[in-house]
Amino acid sequence: MRTLDIPQANDLTSVRRVINAVAKESRTQAAVMAFTDFSRRHAQYRIQAARVLGLLRVDEGADLWVTTLGERLLDAELGTPAELSIWHDAITFSRALQVIAPDLLNPRGPSLDELTHRIVEMSELSESTARRRANGLLTWRRYVLDLPDIDLPDAEQSILSAKPVQGEPETVVDRQLDLFG
Repeated sequence: MRTLDIPQANDLTSVRRVINAVAKESRTQAAVMAFTDFSRRHAQYRIQAARVLGLLRVDEGADLWVTTLGERLLDAELGTPAELSIWHDAITFSRALQVIAPDLLNPRGPSLDELTHRIVEMSELSESTARRRANGLLTWRRYVLDLPDIDLPDAEQSILSAKPVQGEPETVVDRQLDLFG
């Protein structure tokens, strides 16, 4: 599988901003960058994500076009059930995502480790890059299924809820984050 077909955009609302830019006549990556203020790299990630989801089409000359599904998305109000339904359809009918994560929107869904492993196996991506992309796909899952941000993959959830082994004292670590340092 081509690495371009494994999305790297974490936030679907930023993908929507790219689709909106193209709908407003930003037909090139440079025009999308100017319209959205995204860097070249981040504009590319979001354009590729929109392409993989079937929301944008890239023609032979690298011009960008909004698909019918992309137009439906832009017609839906942000954050509404109608918008989430269109994202659901885009993910469900994406050929690339059905290869990588056919269970992404299933009730259980894949864990971060499972998805990372699949991406590594199907591409030439390193484990750390595959993990970032898997995490982005799981962020899409939480958005589309309107799940709380604490919807952690099974392995991480079990670590957080693990009880100390019998006979071992429970250790409490108190840490304060320095947000301004």
